[in-house]
Amino acid sequence: MAAAAYSTWPEKCVNNVFVDANVTKSVASKCVVDLGDYKLCYGFTGVAHEDKVVFLAYRGTAGFFQLITETYQTAFQPMVEAKIGGNVSEYFYGVYENLQTAGLNEEVLALANQYPDYRIWITGHSLGGALASISAAELVKIQNISSDRILIITFGEPRTGDSEYANNYDALVPNTYRVVNQRDIVPHLPPLRLFDYIHHSQEVWYEYGMANISEYKTCPAESCDCSNQYGDLYSVADHLTYYMEFIVGYGWSGCGAIAASIKQLL
Repeated sequence: MAAAAYSTWPEKCVNNVFVDANVTKSVASKCVVDLGDYKLCYGFTGVAHEDKVVFLAYRGTAGFFQLITETYQTAFQPMVEAKIGGNVSEYFYGVYENLQTAGLNEEVLALANQYPDYRIWITGHSLGGALASISAAELVKIQNISSDRILIITFGEPRTGDSEYANNYDALVPNTYRVVNQRDIVPHLPPLRLFDYIHHSQEVWYEYGMANISEYKTCPAESCDCSNQYGDLYSVADHLTYYMEFIVGYGWSGCGAIAASIKQLL
């Protein structure tokens, strides 16, 4: 679903991953600063009846200009207060609020109430991972959805907030997995301790690549036993490719067989 968010037609991925599923809401908006009228930021919700799942996915960084804007505003602008306590990136929260004006979280809440025995899966790659983090925490804290129902899996998520935010997040959304592919650079941005940026738990690290999807290591928060051990030796290529697929192209192509295999790990 994280890859599907890069497409403008996520239904194809949804139908390849789930049986008896549909997209219920699809929202595109300007991010914080976009060129022209392009709406680069995006999220969608849906429901999968056979798996008894409500899902929410956010698009990651889309293009060089957005990457430069995101990097500048995250590294050089002060953080803003999060509704769960602590502080988060001004850019991440600005994008999140722009998407929420169309009611993504409200749609998840409505679906959760309509299907009270369904689990809620939330995901995103890159920037989308940060948005998924904020969204999951607010669904528990503000919308009072039980944390037992929520599973969040992000891919290449950047550091989203400060230590207070991370601690509050961990208490609210314990079923969280930050998947990191080898030396992916983005989970190490912004730099550790810049404005007190720090990860929430827990990291799922694929040290030797993702050919074997069940061969990974888990670590709490900023443990040096996982990807932090590489110092500054990180890779952009490892951010763009997850589970042996170029994630943007994989989403545009409608997601393939690997998606069903990954779902079996959940």
